[in-house]
Amino acid sequence: MILWRGRGRAIPSDELSQAIRREGLEEVQQSLNLARSELAELRAFQKDQVHYLARTTAESWTNPTHATSGWTFIDDPVRNQLSLDGDFAALLSHPLLQRLNRVKQLSFSYMVFPSATHTRLSHSLGVCKHVEMALDAIFRNDRVYSAGDSAGQPTRIGPEDRTKLLLKAKLAALLHDVGHGPFGHALDRFTGFIDPRNQMSHPDKSYSREYISRYLADFLPAGIAAADLTAILDKKRADLRGWDCLLADLIDSSLDVDRMDYLTRDAHMTGLSMGVTNAIALIERICPYREGDSIVLTYDSTACTYIEDFLRARDLMYRNCYDHARKLAAERILTRLVEALKQRFGVEIQHIMLLADDQLLMVLRLATVGSESERNLLDALMFNIEYEQIKEVPVSAGVPEISAWNQHLFRGRKREAYIESPTSWERAITEGAGLDPASSWRILVVVPGHGVSTPVESGAQILYREGDRCFTREVFEVIPRLKDHLKELMEQRQKIRVFCDSRLTKPEKARVITAANELFS
Repeated sequence: MILWRGRGRAIPSDELSQAIRREGLEEVQQSLNLARSELAELRAFQKDQVHYLARTTAESWTNPTHATSGWTFIDDPVRNQLSLDGDFAALLSHPLLQRLNRVKQLSFSYMVFPSATHTRLSHSLGVCKHVEMALDAIFRNDRVYSAGDSAGQPTRIGPEDRTKLLLKAKLAALLHDVGHGPFGHALDRFTGFIDPRNQMSHPDKSYSREYISRYLADFLPAGIAAADLTAILDKKRADLRGWDCLLADLIDSSLDVDRMDYLTRDAHMTGLSMGVTNAIALIERICPYREGDSIVLTYDSTACTYIEDFLRARDLMYRNCYDHARKLAAERILTRLVEALKQRFGVEIQHIMLLADDQLLMVLRLATVGSESERNLLDALMFNIEYEQIKEVPVSAGVPEISAWNQHLFRGRKREAYIESPTSWERAITEGAGLDPASSWRILVVVPGHGVSTPVESGAQILYREGDRCFTREVFEVIPRLKDHLKELMEQRQKIRVFCDSRLTKPEKARVITAANELFS
């Protein structure tokens, strides 16, 4: 009904007004329902795209496409020239090995040191060269020592066995990092502890052994079994005997050729001369030592000065490069993005681990469409936007939040310690600072890695001779001042760090600092 009042003015009745409103609301609701349906379809399509891209890109590395033959010669900035004979040709041309050429050795260190873009493959080839040099020195010196024999006995390894031992050592060195995920160790805390039923303190080592057994066994030289290499690369070393024990020590111990290469290589590529060590001096002083049915790695007592320099250099590189604030903040950003990738799209960890650096960023770019916070995180990573460290708290601080975190570690709840706690702290600081909850991407909390602990022993053994007998002593027994020095450096690394987006306004940053202080007080 319409009511007419005055000259030509039409005033609708209440009944007509309500009818019009109902019709309008119904049209709006229909439009909203259509938009929701279209959005759901787009999200499903996006999820399928992300899944397909991650899976197919990852699986492409497991399918060999060609094989080469003959010697390989490589110019190298650290060792000048690297070479591998034809036995390695098929393996070196396998996509899994070539993938390492697209995985940066130092993750995001290039944000601070632009030249530090060297790869896991260059490092693996360097380790291969170092282990060859070590065995050459051992064969040349031709001595194995034991507790009752200071003069040592000949190695008694014939030419054929020497060739096989050297081949096995170089293969283990070449493949020791084949299981590294994108950006090296950047995702260790996430990929290692996301599954509480299958915790991995060293996920790269676990995946290396898996890839060797699953994908590379058929590409190994004749006479070398995948099981031999995985046993050497297994930290448990339960089934190792004889010279295989020495190979394991050479590739993974506190004074191994792996560290000899990455310290010198990383120092060279970053420009941090503090990491340069005299690897040749250490290699020439290697003394194989017989313990029961095992041959283990020891160093002659004349190596003490070089060992001290080596261990100091390693921890100085941690302080100035490996644990640099900008690098740690970037790794935390990547972890948050990958966590969202798994939660929102269900991408499998095994597919993430098989991606190269650029491929992971490509998948993340597709996955962040429709999420402003994730897009902002990815932009900060891609454009090297600085996150400023505003607070650090020692893990020894007796405050409730830190005590609870330590309890998680003590009880083996590493998912809670390394994945859930940082996320909850980031949200708490965001809320405490009065920022929009959608701005939690502007706050980062980094916890120390699971390998950061006060050193009780170095693991490196020094060989001493007295009359007719030999004995070994642990490095910290020989150089006690070194233990105090390394303990001090280690304590500097055992801290929880809080970062905020450097583009926050001064009042916003002040509120974030206050919120962080209140949380960890």
